[in-house]
Amino acid sequence: VFTNVHGGPVTNPTEFPGLLVRQLTQPVRWADGVLAMAAAGHTSFLELGPKKALSGMIQQTVKDAICRNVDTAADVAALT
Repeated sequence: VFTNVHGGPVTNPTEFPGLLVRQLTQPVRWADGVLAMAAAGHTSFLELGPKKALSGMIQQTVKDAICRNVDTAADVAALT
């Protein structure tokens, strides 16, 4: 899991509660997280929910990113 709090990966689940509090109470580092995911070799991103705001921001941040959006049951079926 990559966190918006510091933009990097988290492997210890005991850190999650504190990170969630920090995510709600201080600025996040969303773009840093996206860049860290790309640096770790992640090239495909899946956005859940209506519209494609995050996909657009990901593609602006990581030019060769592949983004897909899932909004409906038909979108889920199309993933397979």
